[in-house]
Amino acid sequence: MVVYYAGSAGTKFSKNVTNQIYEVGISAMSEDDASFPCPNCGMIISPEDNEEKYYHFLDVTEKYATLECHGCNQVLKIPLDTEVD
Repeated sequence: MVVYYAGSAGTKFSKNVTNQIYEVGISAMSEDDASFPCPNCGMIISPEDNEEKYYHFLDVTEKYATLECHGCNQVLKIPLDTEVD
């Protein structure tokens, strides 16, 4: 079961209730640097964090990157297919 909800500033996230993995949509990411707040604790997750200070990758596939927030240990799934029609 996936539950959709709106975060701060109109960002949209979906929460996979069965195994507690948040799917973060492209619309939740900043247009400037693709950063976004963790939907659970609010820590800013940014691709510019090259040292993985605030998160670390668990898995990367062709379509998704799965990472874990260091602020709350929440697992996040991010789509890598950013093609816009």
